[in-house]
Amino acid sequence: EQPPTAIFATFDSLAELIYLLLGKLGKRVPEDISLLGFGGTVRNGAIQSRLSSITVDEIAIGQKAAELLTQMKQGTLPLDSAEVFPMPINTSKGQTLGPP
Repeated sequence: EQPPTAIFATFDSLAELIYLLLGKLGKRVPEDISLLGFGGTVRNGAIQSRLSSITVDEIAIGQKAAELLTQMKQGTLPLDSAEVFPMPINTSKGQTLGPP
């Protein structure tokens, strides 16, 4: 059975834990396995600065959420609105991606 060549973590904080666990298992990131997080959270740290991540604009998301909640409170947007509001994503290259 082939071992995985990459791990995608749903949160950057989870990716940081996985990074540490892989090290304890003797796995090198990205030489042995690639690691990609999601969120690009505004945090500092040795692992966070190296982590490759799919990033989102947390401030823009918060502003849009506040705008929608205000509209719902004022009655200009139904509480059960299913409208979708696309938000841009980017990548933070980091140093945790490598060839399979």
